[in-house]
Amino acid sequence: YQALAASPQGRYLRYGGQAVWSELQISADPQGGYRARFSPLRAGARVEEYGPAAIGKLDGRLHGDGAAMTLQDAQLGAGCAVQLLREGIALRVLEVFAEGCQDYGGMGI
Repeated sequence: YQALAASPQGRYLRYGGQAVWSELQISADPQGGYRARFSPLRAGARVEEYGPAAIGKLDGRLHGDGAAMTLQDAQLGAGCAVQLLREGIALRVLEVFAEGCQDYGGMGI
């Protein structure tokens, strides 16, 4: 537990339904800090026949102290933000829900 909690680096998965998983990769940035690569998926009612209903991608640099980090350099829309809150090995992604803010990762994602 202590080794996992020491750094946010790693691969995080979230179940998207219908045997589909969204992924978040956090790695060390050569310029210092961390980089995040989101690959979210949203399953539709017939995912086994047609595939995921929505697929997205979002990359950027994380700025913060490791417990609360903000995604930067990700070309988010005006007034849009993505934050990561971390406590131990638990990680929560928060985003602004406003018009146009859910289109950056891929339509409907």
